[in-house]
Formats: sequence, structure tokens, C-alpha cells
Amino acid sequence: MPKLRMMLFLLAFGVTLGTAHAQDGRAGVRVQFVTLHSAGGVRGEAFLPISARKVEAKKSGGACGAELRFEGRHPSAYVRTLEITLRGEGGEHAIDGRCPAATLRATLEDGTVVTGGSGAVRVRERSSSELRGDFDWTATVGGEPLPLKGEFLTKLPETR
Repeated sequence: MPKLRMMLFLLAFGVTLGTAHAQDGRAGVRVQFVTLHSAGGVRGEAFLPISARKVEAKKSGGACGAELRFEGRHPSAYVRTLEITLRGEGGEHAIDGRCPAATLRATLEDGTVVTGGSGAVRVRERSSSELRGDFDWTATVGGEPLPLKGEFLTKLPETR
């Protein structure tokens, strides 16, 4: 019984116990978010699958070198799309920072496009066929902070 109470407590306060989608090998972005408004707020989570058509790699993406861009989409989630662009090599990419850098772009359910903000994207594992990592990002929507955090797993395009 104490284990059950502890699990319920951790879940109620947003602590992630595992990465089900990352463990089962599905390419996608699992995102957790909290919306804060004067009228209240919403806390939620969504899984946005990544299609192979939405993964693009360039050997030279400008001053930082190589660039990888991938996008997760879900037709009915609060966060409809989340695009992550990584420039340069490294484990941690600062959002809108210097090399290695990351850019995040989200489209919300009402069509609002969110960019900028602060945070980081961390690459945890990289192989010849997959990239796995996590991110934390705080952007501003309508003058209010929109904190997002999550994990991703994407299949890498074949290099020829």
C-alpha cells in the first residue's frame, strides 16, 4: 500500500516515472505543459508522433555546422505541433543560444505559434539510426509564461 500512495503522490505532482513511448521505440515527442491564465490554468501531457517525412538533416546548417530538424504532430492535443531544430554537435543545446544551439517552435490548439523563450535541449543518446533526449522550454503566450518539458525519440534519416 505505501508504494501505491507514493506513486499516486508522484503522479499528482507531475514527476515523471518513466518514458513509455521512448521505451517502446515509437518516434515522437512526449510533452508536458502548464498554461497559466488569470482565469485559471490547465496542466496536460501529450504524445506527438514524428513521421519520417518530418525529419530533415543538413550537413551544414550555418555557423554551428550540422543541423537536424524534426517535428511531432497531434491533431487534437493542446500543443498541436512541436518542431525542434538542433544546430551543431553536443549534449546540451541552449534554446536560441550560441553553438550548439536549439530552436523550438510550437503551434497551439487555437493556432497560436510560439517561438523564443529560454531553456535547453539535451541529447541523451545518439546512434546511427536514432536520437533520444529531453528538453525544458519556457515561452511566453499572451504575456503569460508557458512552461513545457518533455522527451523525444526520432529516427535519423539515412546518410548516403
